[in-house]
Amino acid sequence: MTHAVIDIGSNTIRTNVYAITGMAFQPLFSEKIIAGLANYIQDEQLNQEGIHRLCASLEHFQKMLHRIGVSSIGVFATASIRNVNNTKEILQAVKKQTGYTIDILSGEDEALLDYYGMLHNIDASQGALFDIGGGSTEIVAFNENEPYLAKSIPIGSLNLFTRYVSDFLPTKQEQKLIEKHIRQELKGIRFSAITPVEKVVGVGGTTRAVLKLVNSLFDLPVDNCVIQMDQITTLREIVAKDNAKTRKLILRNCPDRIHTLVPGLLIMMHILNHLKAPCFTISTYGVREGYLWQKMLNR
Repeated sequence: MTHAVIDIGSNTIRTNVYAITGMAFQPLFSEKIIAGLANYIQDEQLNQEGIHRLCASLEHFQKMLHRIGVSSIGVFATASIRNVNNTKEILQAVKKQTGYTIDILSGEDEALLDYYGMLHNIDASQGALFDIGGGSTEIVAFNENEPYLAKSIPIGSLNLFTRYVSDFLPTKQEQKLIEKHIRQELKGIRFSAITPVEKVVGVGGTTRAVLKLVNSLFDLPVDNCVIQMDQITTLREIVAKDNAKTRKLILRNCPDRIHTLVPGLLIMMHILNHLKAPCFTISTYGVREGYLWQKMLNR
């Protein structure tokens, strides 16, 4: 049987298709649209242009999945729709145009599904996980294979870019403003309650983009999935400079994230400093796989 998951994020809308065999799943393919819904938020509402962009993206995926003939389709949204005050209007518009019912995940649910998805890829009984999205950031701490802290804060790589950055890459002054905002939001996370971690795991598009940059910059194997803190520090020093070298590095490895890379990297560095992590591992599985397993298959 094949199942599809549509993930409506603040930066991208992504469809993943999986084959299910017994108690295992296998990703078949993934496609994304850089919808940038966070750019269409005005006065805490997703405007009509943004709603049209969302519906058009979902119709594209709907036609594609109809041709494939999947067994079931699950559609969920995170901060892109969770953090606006016209959610009901959006849900009604999507239902009318596509027939889809969108499952709005709470911040805590998103964090926990990140964790349950990660378990299918990473062997870790004790540690912490973070997911830096376009409109929110999730942090989970777990011990003896059980999460004991799951938090979401309303900052992400895209909404920080939209709020503070005037060009593709932030100036030094804009970076200072971004970091001030990050520090303020992270006060809502009780890092003192997190026991010293054995393993830190990063999930999501921002961490995968940073991994591509690190592997390229340090000439590491393409299948490397571990990043050292000193590598992150070096990368930050390079991308903090808005010059030809920085732009070329990003454009060669993750061109669709040239505008969100630095804000996302700054969030990442502050989280890692709080966790006192010398390194972290990137998981290829996260919230979509957690949603598939926990919500759609009830496993």
